[in-house]
Amino acid sequence: ELRQPQRPCLVLCQLLSKHFLQSLAMTSPLWLQPGDAVKLSGMTSESGRTLNGRRGIVTKVLPESGCYEVRASATRSEIVTPANVTQVPSLPSDAALCKGVV
Repeated sequence: ELRQPQRPCLVLCQLLSKHFLQSLAMTSPLWLQPGDAVKLSGMTSESGRTLNGRRGIVTKVLPESGCYEVRASATRSEIVTPANVTQVPSLPSDAALCKGVV
């Protein structure tokens, strides 16, 4: 049986790249504000995966953790990293999610 030779350099590059992206997300400035509309993506937790592709509203900025609290529905909020949100234009339908956001 022929096996693919190990490519330690490629594996190391992938690990370093992943670590760099994670550290970049943790050190990037928090540019969004409460009330901003966002699209969620790249979430990998079991509960988070169900939110990928959905819209939400930033409800809190959490500078101590480098994250945002995002309301994805009237009854559900998630803590997400900047890497998992993209700012999108507000829509009239976002008004229901904005209730109580300062």
